[in-house]
Amino acid sequence: MEQSKNGFGIFYFHFILRDLFGRIVPGFALLSSVAFSLSPSKALAAYNELSAGIWIVLLSASWTIGYALQALGESHGWILNRPEQVHENIALTREMVFFQIATAEEKWNYDRLASIKEACGNGYLALSLSLLLVAICSLIRALQNKSILHVEDILLAVIIMILAVGAIWYMRNMHRVHSDRQNKWIEESLRFHRPEWLARLEDFKEKGLLGEFELARMQAIIPNDHLTPKS
Repeated sequence: MEQSKNGFGIFYFHFILRDLFGRIVPGFALLSSVAFSLSPSKALAAYNELSAGIWIVLLSASWTIGYALQALGESHGWILNRPEQVHENIALTREMVFFQIATAEEKWNYDRLASIKEACGNGYLALSLSLLLVAICSLIRALQNKSILHVEDILLAVIIMILAVGAIWYMRNMHRVHSDRQNKWIEESLRFHRPEWLARLEDFKEKGLLGEFELARMQAIIPNDHLTPKS
């Protein structure tokens, strides 16, 4: 039963949420927006004629683009790999300690929160860039052709724009919410396991693996009381 649950967890968290919804779907959305911005009719016809091998290459490229999107977002602060009030070194060390002392259920929930956070972060960024690209290319094409849109077309474009902006806002909000939830979950788990971790540190000290300075620093990694966020 435990092995089947672990197998399902690996498939669900690492492929369905992280790779499929967190990498492939955002990357494919951005790639498709580029194709449809250049020529909607040709892009649609090309998609209908793609072979299985080309689809595999296309989805692989989308997976790579998804990682590039995440790197772009993290470098500009649009995507959070940790809450803004937590220092990077503390976050990394706490995560290292967490995976040493947390239970399987605690790690399961941590992976779930991390996967949703990444999927929403990459998703909202891909949708934002796609919407911007399509809007700019459509405006340029309309100016070049000197075409005047009908009222129905303008109304449809406005409705699509409102829905897209709403989806972007909610996905961005869910990304930040799950970043905070992930941090709170890891803090509560470490606080619960604090006695076990302190006992390990004392054992390391007795064996000469830790000095006084390292011991004090590692003891302070796990919060004893609730943290107060920075103002």
